[in-house]
Amino acid sequence: MGMNFFRTAVLAAALTGMAGSGAALAQSGSDTYPSQPVRLVVPAAPGGATDVLARVLTKVIQEQSGVNMIAENRPGASGSIGVAHVAEAKPDGYTLLITAPDAMTIYPLVNKGVSYRVENDFEPIRTLGVTAVGFAVSSKASAKTVKDFVEQAKSGKLSYASAGSGTTSHLVMELFKQRTGIKELLHVPYKGSGPSMIAVIGGEVDITAVSPVSMRASLDAGHLRPLAVSTSTRSSSLPDVPTMVESGYADFHVPAWFGIFAPDGIAPERAEKLDKLIADAIQSPEFRKHAASLGIDPEQTLAGKAFGDYLGKEVQQWQKLIADQNLELAQ
Repeated sequence: MGMNFFRTAVLAAALTGMAGSGAALAQSGSDTYPSQPVRLVVPAAPGGATDVLARVLTKVIQEQSGVNMIAENRPGASGSIGVAHVAEAKPDGYTLLITAPDAMTIYPLVNKGVSYRVENDFEPIRTLGVTAVGFAVSSKASAKTVKDFVEQAKSGKLSYASAGSGTTSHLVMELFKQRTGIKELLHVPYKGSGPSMIAVIGGEVDITAVSPVSMRASLDAGHLRPLAVSTSTRSSSLPDVPTMVESGYADFHVPAWFGIFAPDGIAPERAEKLDKLIADAIQSPEFRKHAASLGIDPEQTLAGKAFGDYLGKEVQQWQKLIADQNLELAQ
């Protein structure tokens, strides 16, 4: 009996020692993460800017570090299906999200059926870069500048096309309307930026807001005329087009970002490892080449708390705009 007790005590001590060693290894940063493929959820259909960025990013990360990261498309409901999927995922670092502002900071504010919130359900990892939003009219329109358009809008009933209710183009146009003092500018939502541009070209509506890259072909064909871009610095895709600030509207700076998120609750050391992998990938010539082709500036990136703070301010800006403009919420 005494010998059995002795053996039990020795075994218990050994197990305790092993547990202590494991804890020490974990605390020292020797976590084997990632030890299995990491899913990068794309809340959009294949072929768009978010999808292209996701596939380039996963490819570069695998080439640089050997980490197996797989892009997975989960489109639908303005991107909210894919975003909600990540919000509900286990925060172990094996399910991530790549998204633009629409589904993350705007759609939850204009649709009562969306339960997730960026400030509560996600850990911001890093932005991949920013792009501008361009304001464009038909090449047949008489307005040559933003001020020309504003004068016309104040003297007559004009309209604007968006890529859909609750999208960046919708709220950016409402901000444009507010900041320029236009009282009436009818919103006509379409299903995507392509149809919204076609509507402007065809004279169905008077102005729209889309990314410089999206409007490039229509500009080159002479169908659209850009009036200004939404960022405080000129777009590399439209270097000859003035900013809203240059057009006389101070403090008009509304960039569209692309960012990586994890579910809230991810271990800090795993978030830091992801950030390092992503930051290194952004510096690669291949990523930068594809980003430039999409009109995205990868020099302007934010990570961790700085990214989270920026998102908080963005949400507040859109909340105030929705209240000020009395925008109707979708059911």
